[in-house]
Amino acid sequence: VARINKDLEEWDYMTKAYAEAVDYLEDPAKVAECWEAMAMGYVRLANYPKAVEAGRKAVELNPSSAQSHVDLALGLAKTGKIVEAAEVAQKGLELAPDNGFAHSTVGEAALAEGNLKLAESSFRRALELDEGNGGAHAGLAEILYEGGDYVGAIASATTALELDQQLTRAYG
Repeated sequence: VARINKDLEEWDYMTKAYAEAVDYLEDPAKVAECWEAMAMGYVRLANYPKAVEAGRKAVELNPSSAQSHVDLALGLAKTGKIVEAAEVAQKGLELAPDNGFAHSTVGEAALAEGNLKLAESSFRRALELDEGNGGAHAGLAEILYEGGDYVGAIASATTALELDQQLTRAYG
């Protein structure tokens, strides 16, 4: 059931199903898969404290998972733990240098730290790897706005919203 909900992007149902399943599994790889999926689901639900909790467990159980590092880093950045988020996101990039979400997460952490140059280059690299990364478009829109490029900011924010209407930060 959890995997079906994951494929359907039903994040709330998915996280609940994995949370139930994790208590009944003995295979360490399957337990790690559950925690990784829960971290991803909580990020998609914008429940960042739970994403941090699940992400920490996922990284502990499978330290070679780039996705677990990315989700943990995003949760950390969104809960104000910027320095740790940057470190975890960098580890995600070391594990998967061509992971657009890892680059986007480094951008989020850099943006939260006020490092606009690193944030912009990270968002642009994320978009080179995956033009459909709505979060990277939204982050780039923020940077362009701060730099006075209002036309570019509107274009990036519009693209972000076309990709995902749930990206409420792009409405700003």
